Amino acid sequence: MKLLECNRELRKELHECRRYHDYHGEDWLFMTVADGDFKLTPAIREALINKVDAGNLVYSYFDEQLYQAIKNWYLKRYNLELKLEEIIHGNGVMHLMQVGIETFSAPGDGVIIQTPVYEPFLEVIEHKKRKVIMNKLIYNSKAQHYEIDFKDLEEKLKDPVNKILILCSPHNPVGRVWTETELQNIYQLVKKYNKIIISDEIWQDIVYQPYHHHPMFSMEKDSNSNVPIITLSSQGKTYNLGGLQYGYAIIKDPEIRIKFAEMLQAQIHYASHNVLTSIAVCSGYNDPEAYEWYQEYLSALWTNYQYIKNELEKHTKIKVINSEGTYLVWLDLSFYCQDDKDVTKYLNQARILANEGIDYGQEYCQFVRINYATHFIHIKSCVERLIRVFSSSEGEMK
Repeated sequence: MKLLECNRELRKELHECRRYHDYHGEDWLFMTVADGDFKLTPAIREALINKVDAGNLVYSYFDEQLYQAIKNWYLKRYNLELKLEEIIHGNGVMHLMQVGIETFSAPGDGVIIQTPVYEPFLEVIEHKKRKVIMNKLIYNSKAQHYEIDFKDLEEKLKDPVNKILILCSPHNPVGRVWTETELQNIYQLVKKYNKIIISDEIWQDIVYQPYHHHPMFSMEKDSNSNVPIITLSSQGKTYNLGGLQYGYAIIKDPEIRIKFAEMLQAQIHYASHNVLTSIAVCSGYNDPEAYEWYQEYLSALWTNYQYIKNELEKHTKIKVINSEGTYLVWLDLSFYCQDDKDVTKYLNQARILANEGIDYGQEYCQFVRINYATHFIHIKSCVERLIRVFSSSEGEMK
């Protein structure tokens, strides 16, 4: 049953989506902001319409249904049992990340991130007057993927000034799905140096075979070890619901959970949850048709990625970093580009707007991030444009 329905043209016409805000009809492909060009699953749409049609949007009590829906999802997808009290709701993953930073560090403390990484990580750390500490990922150009520099990570964790490690799992933009061994190594280091882990797992459900996402809290095999782990996620990427601005934290340790909840309560008091958000989340996590849509979505994304990798590497010298998860592909343009000016020049020639690597730091100025969560016809057009501008320039290159 075909449930996916592309809404790219409507979004361009309305200009209400962040990605297409500045779109005015030019022949450009917009491949930036990380949301998908697909309508909501019919199951979620129907649930929302039914609620609005009922005419009842007063203060509502959905805590139990929300907790149970999240609990059901983790059991179904990851075979992991959650207690309802271990779940805390908030206004999106980035908001909850800020709560964690404020709760477990002070101005001037260091917060470790693994670069290149989603730019708002740096922004929220600096906004909270903490220091950004970079544990740079190692680029293995031969294997065309990134690896964790564990020696450097341990050095950063040893420093008493550094209080928190923020993990991006799966990783945006490099597409790594960290293995259980890698996550266990991180866990043991954090335990050894008595630090806090905040794990952003918003991409947890966009993972391709044979890879498997392991929630960070599942690394805690000993129930008495009490390693402070704050696992953050939402349905934003799973069901294309970024506009709901909803997220949740999973915190096993009772003491850590109480401190976190108190800071959240101090920042914003919840009389009740947003009723439409609650309906959407419960439908997405519980409805069998929604799950069918999700599986169809994964299949379409994987087809898009394979086409990008196969065609670009066949017809150009672009290196397509192996994507184990997310719907973002990280392209190494170093054969053609010396710096960010070259990257911009080629993208402009192709009439493609993408996230240029310079946004992640100077050393990534020869890279670009492409969002491939759209109809295959647009992916085909994007790839054809890239092949045209880069293959025609090879005579000028090294």
